[in-house]
Amino acid sequence: MNKKKFSDYIKSFDFRRLFIDLGWDNYINEIPLAVDDKVFNISGLVEKRGFVIVLCPSANNGEIPLHTVRKRLKSISARFIRSI
Repeated sequence: MNKKKFSDYIKSFDFRRLFIDLGWDNYINEIPLAVDDKVFNISGLVEKRGFVIVLCPSANNGEIPLHTVRKRLKSISARFIRSI
């Protein structure tokens, strides 16, 4: 992969195709997780040897969840993925 192609993927937030071009496998799975009465739809992007890259989109207003919420999302999603 050349530098321009890599930059294009990053600028367009196309992480799925970036990782697939780097040899990762497609991983399509959506996990709805509830934390503090809010539901976050965690989307699986790619997988390599049991390691999964997921995407957690920001809220409709563009706000990133607080650190404590992100930490809980990470913990819950990791347990869910290991159980698959």
